[in-house]
Amino acid sequence: MKKDLAPKPIETKFLPKDVKCPVCGAVCEKVNYAYSSGIIIDRCPSGCGVWLDEGELEKIQAFVEIWDHKAREVALQKGIDLESYRRDMEKYKRGILDTIFGLLFGGHKFI
Repeated sequence: MKKDLAPKPIETKFLPKDVKCPVCGAVCEKVNYAYSSGIIIDRCPSGCGVWLDEGELEKIQAFVEIWDHKAREVALQKGIDLESYRRDMEKYKRGILDTIFGLLFGGHKFI
């Protein structure tokens, strides 16, 4: 059975009032953290930042810890070495950044 991973719609009648960005004053967008966590955070549409209400940081931390634990369980069941995978991904990201910086700055490595 496949899980539905599509973002869940946010029922606005249950959300607190609009929050204005403390930097630019724009009305922040309500965003469901990680698409389906149920943790609604405020994001500035101008890119000034993400604003959390009291207790939301702790909820996000708990959400991340739960999913990290689940990922480790699944990886163990499937025989996947997560630490090796993470090291490989870091090497891959560094390689991409080296390529980008090389194109932009003539081959100088910054990482």
